[in-house]
Amino acid sequence: MDLIALYAPDAADFSTLGLGALTPSECTVTWQAAGAYELTLVQPIDETLRWAQLANGCIISAPVPVRESPLYEYGVGSGTGSGTVTRNIWQVARTSVGLYMRTGYGTSYKALRHYPNGTQVIELDRQTVNGRVWIHCTTVVGGETGYMSTKYLDLVETKTETIADGRPENQRVIQLTQSRRQLFRIYSTEQDSDAGVVTVKARHVFYDLVGNMLNGEYSPENVPGAEAVGQVFAKLKHSGDFSVYTEGLTEGSVTGEYGYKNPVEILLDPDDGIVSQCNCQIIRDNFEVHLLDDVESDMGVTVRRGKNLVGVTVTTDDSDVVTQIKPCGKDVDGNDFWLTDAEGDERYVSSAHIGEYPVVHTVKRDYDVTLVKKDEDNETTFRDNTAGRTAARAKLKALAEQDFADGADLPTYGMDVDFVLLQGADGDMQYAGLQAVHPYDTVTVIDSMLGLTAKLRVTGYEWNCLTGQYDSVTLGEIQALDQKVYSYNLPTGGVSGTKIAPGTASGSILRDATIQYAKISVAAIE
Repeated sequence: MDLIALYAPDAADFSTLGLGALTPSECTVTWQAAGAYELTLVQPIDETLRWAQLANGCIISAPVPVRESPLYEYGVGSGTGSGTVTRNIWQVARTSVGLYMRTGYGTSYKALRHYPNGTQVIELDRQTVNGRVWIHCTTVVGGETGYMSTKYLDLVETKTETIADGRPENQRVIQLTQSRRQLFRIYSTEQDSDAGVVTVKARHVFYDLVGNMLNGEYSPENVPGAEAVGQVFAKLKHSGDFSVYTEGLTEGSVTGEYGYKNPVEILLDPDDGIVSQCNCQIIRDNFEVHLLDDVESDMGVTVRRGKNLVGVTVTTDDSDVVTQIKPCGKDVDGNDFWLTDAEGDERYVSSAHIGEYPVVHTVKRDYDVTLVKKDEDNETTFRDNTAGRTAARAKLKALAEQDFADGADLPTYGMDVDFVLLQGADGDMQYAGLQAVHPYDTVTVIDSMLGLTAKLRVTGYEWNCLTGQYDSVTLGEIQALDQKVYSYNLPTGGVSGTKIAPGTASGSILRDATIQYAKISVAAIE
């Protein structure tokens, strides 16, 4: 386990222990998909005086779970999409003291870490700077990403790896580990002499971008996500230390008013941020920021009864189920305008699942459908004549049917998962890599007692940096579900959106489920 180290606010070399190793009594990191990424550390007040160096602006380095670089996943520099990718494997060999990995192409960039001779790295991309070839690379063991000069590297071999839909298959060249070092800048310091501790809170260095802003107006309208990100970072007032990559972002479009805003708000605002609008993932890896399409990452980690599953609690709630809708709009006088048949009788729209419940659940739904005396340039208004009224009723029927398509006729579904994550003991790298769980990974939960198989995505965690264990992991999205016990169709959680029926969800990506956190610890293999 790496030491937890402290660095000065203007540190440019993170390959050493900086101001020294800390000896905290507590150190946890909280990560949320497209949300908070923070560290909390408690340092005893003692004669070592380590506590006296903790100050706002200083940087803490700590080991936390981080995905491998998406540049490795998408094969930048070697090919993308489906097919094969050739990986150049380099080895630190031409120096007696090892080699720095930096944050950019050149010696003027910050040093992330110092690697000894024999360290192997995978080339992701390359660039010639001042006559010297530099490679953007990731370490074979661990997946730390940065830049190295080939002047101090030997090309030792090339390996071919199969890529399917932009993702490496099994037998990956890279060897994943559970955690690696990330940098956090202190923003809050509290000294408690009675308790004898100093408590600091720090944000991932990604949030240094809060202090930057667009130096001018920028109002994209239906602009591709990658283009919008490029424009945002090209217009920043300060160039900064960050590299932003959008090679994996091919879907989604962006509309917004971003003038003079900071890039963190532009990326992460839940309403009109780029990540939200493009429905994409954001990977924050020290001074690199990656945005990529929402592609499933299933490394084969399973949780099952008799192995590492402690228990599963499954709930269904049909209190908000609707199986019949009486759609309603407004006429030219503001009175209710109903869906009617040829005889003038008021009509209802029924769910295909209406017969699966002991009672019919009927509601009136008001929709934004209005009759007007003249044409207006608005898809919610219709001319008050025969053709207009016919079109308005068709719209009301379509809106009610869409409510059922969105799951109004299905109960909410929730699941609590409690399990122990098995991991290799004492450096069993191969097994540890197979069982490592990282941000956005999909975990398969199998409970034979309940007849349940579900794929759940990691959308948050709390990590204990001292024990190298998860205190909790949020499994917040259902990827696929097969439930053979319950008679009702089982949907995702208690928000509007797509719901799911058993046996029909293979490959589906469903948002905002009521999945609670799983309590995960690390256990040695018997």
